[in-house]
Formats: sequence, structure tokens, C-alpha cells
Amino acid sequence: MFFFIAVGHAIALFTDRISRRKLLLFYVVAEIIITSTIQFGTYFEVIFILRLLRMLTIPLSYVATCIIQELLPTRKRGLFGTLYWMPYVLGYVGSAGLAYLTRDWYWFRIYALPLMISYLPVFFIMPESLRWLSANGEYKHFRSVLRRIARWNRVKLTKYFIEEAVTSIIGSETHNRFPCDQTNVANSGDKTESNSAHESETNSFSVTDEIKDIFRLPNMRKKALILCIYMSTTYLSFYGLATSQNFASTNIFLNVLCMGLGELPAPFIGWAVAHFFCRRLSVAILSGVTATCVVIGPAVRPLSDVACIVIVFLGKVAASSTVGLTILIVTEIMPTTIRNMGLFLTLSFGCTVSCLAPFINSLDATHYCIPGVIYAIVILLGALLTLIFIPETKRCPLAQRLYQSEKLVRGKEEEWITFMQKE
Repeated sequence: MFFFIAVGHAIALFTDRISRRKLLLFYVVAEIIITSTIQFGTYFEVIFILRLLRMLTIPLSYVATCIIQELLPTRKRGLFGTLYWMPYVLGYVGSAGLAYLTRDWYWFRIYALPLMISYLPVFFIMPESLRWLSANGEYKHFRSVLRRIARWNRVKLTKYFIEEAVTSIIGSETHNRFPCDQTNVANSGDKTESNSAHESETNSFSVTDEIKDIFRLPNMRKKALILCIYMSTTYLSFYGLATSQNFASTNIFLNVLCMGLGELPAPFIGWAVAHFFCRRLSVAILSGVTATCVVIGPAVRPLSDVACIVIVFLGKVAASSTVGLTILIVTEIMPTTIRNMGLFLTLSFGCTVSCLAPFINSLDATHYCIPGVIYAIVILLGALLTLIFIPETKRCPLAQRLYQSEKLVRGKEEEWITFMQKE
């Protein structure tokens, strides 16, 4: 399962050229069709193929996180970026309850079908990303989406305001075109008189950034590598706890219940930590709690089962909170032109490495503390690299172009914010 999801993330690397909203709608339609038909499969081969298709399309659900982050103001990203996962958590826990009540695979899926009605509002409510539209020169669509969002918020925008916004965007997007050969990226974005902010809309250009450009730019290459490592360590520890059959307790039912309940407070904990602390310190705190719990929990099991369950439960809460925060950081580091691709790049690494979780969990047959020690080491390593190399993004606006993201360096965040305000 993890491998096919990783493959799906790898395929989704090339989706930034496609409309954010169209990708999300494609995922919703595919999810409805596959989920509605899989329980009627009469042969193992049919069920396997349908499950495979579902694993390949699941990564597209993360497009919604990009749309949300691109619609929100800077001060609201931490709040919505963490609490966004609350419906997923409720579904995670609810599926366990439904499985207990039905105790039958076929009826479990039949009773879950009415829940797909929750997909319908996506077709009518989810707007296109304004940032994606401006980056791709879709200014006509940009105007209509801006008017619609204003109506939803009961704000009346004058035609002059909308045209001024479009003119401003055209100026910032075209004042100095990003060099395709990457030879002068450090000076890209410096405004010149010859390329004024009032350059005509017809002469505006479309996206030139590509995912491969990340590896040509030293700062972005370093940040992408660190984010891939941190996402891998986060997913490995998260899925290691989620798939373990006896991490919290040797009673498999009690263990599954503990892992499921650990998801419930995670969005609120993630929001609180992200609100009161900076992104990098939040990573350190949650990683430290996770590492401590996965080591101490199994170690105290011979002394007290209750103490083990409580400690591992806290570790699961911290690990779940870290996942949402990690995705938030990735969307803040990557620019609009490759935000989807950058997120899917890190997620593909994370899902690939998480394939090792079942093998690490099996090492408890040698000694029950070994899996916890391994997870603690990798999560602390990822957090340490993040603290050392990744810039603080809590107060930073989202970058629109790759050359802007390249200029964001740890320790010089304030200078970068000033640079973005002049763009």
C-alpha cells in the first residue's frame, strides 16, 4: 500500500501545470467511482486492481492543502493548516467504530457509501487558487474567482479595485522574467524602468519554473533535500506507530484503539504549538516528545501496562501533530509555480521510506525496545536537520516564483520579507 501511494505521489510530481481545482475534482470523481464499485468485485484480481487505482489517486487529495494555503493570509496558515485534518481524524476513528459494528468487509463498505455525499460541496464551493491563476497568466479567470470569493465574504469590490489588483499582479509577474538558464537567479526580481508594473496583460508570460530547477539552485536543492529527509522520518515514525500491533499493548484491540484515539487531539495540539511557537521550534518540541515516548513507553511495559499505554498515546498524538505541521512547512517553503510538485516530491520520499515501518516493527521479536529506539533516532535526526538548515516561515508570505524561494535563507527571514513586500 505504502509503495503504491509513493508511486502515486511520484506521478503527481507533474501536476502543477494543471488547474488545482480540476485536479481535486478528478480525485473526487475517481474516489467516488472506485469506492462505489470495489465491494462489488467478485474476483481477487478485480479488487486488487481497484485498490491499486485508489492508492495511485489518493495523493491528489493533498492538492486541497495547496489551495487552502494559497487562499489564506499569512497569519491564518497555521490555524487552518493544522485543523484542516480534523475531518480526516474523525473518519479515521469512525471507521474503527463502523468496522466493530459491522464486523464484515462487505457491509462495512456498503454502510460507508452514504458518507461520500460529503464530496458534493467540493464541486460548488472549492474555488481555483488565485495564486495559481496569476502565475499562469489566467487573469480573466482570476477576476471572476476574486469576485466570487468577495461575494462569499460579503465584500463589495469595485471594478477599479479588481483591475488595479490585476495590473499590480501583471507588474510583479513580468517586471523581470526569471532566467531560464538559471545563470542570474540571485539578481532575478530586481525591478527596472524598462519593465514597468504596467506592462500589458497580453505580454504577460506563463510559468517557466520546473521541478528539475530545484536541483540547479543550491539553496532550494538543500532545502528540498532536508524536507525530503524530515518528511521521511516523520512518516516512518507515524506509520510505525499506526501499523504496530503491540506498541502500546500486546492486546491488539486495545492497541488499535489507542492509536486511533491518538489522532483526535492531534490537530488542536498541532495548531497550539504552531501558534505559540515558531515553525522550527514546533518541529523540535513535537519530535522530542515523540522520540521520548516511543523509547520510554515500551521500556516501562514490564512494570505497568497502563503507563505504557498512556506514554505511547502521547507519542502518537505528537507524531500525528508533526505530520500536519510538516506538510504546512513544505507548502510554505515551495513557491506557487511548483508547490504541488514540491509537496508531492517530499511525500513520495516519505511514503517510500515508510515502507520500512512493518520491518522495523517486526524487530520487537528480538527485543521489544528496538523499534522505539530506531524511530526515536530517525525523528530526532530529521528535526535536527530542520533546525539547522530550514528557514523560519511562520511570518513569511508565500513565494510565487522559484527565484523568490531561492532567496529565502535561514537567519535572513526579515530581509526576505522586506524583499517580498517590494515585489
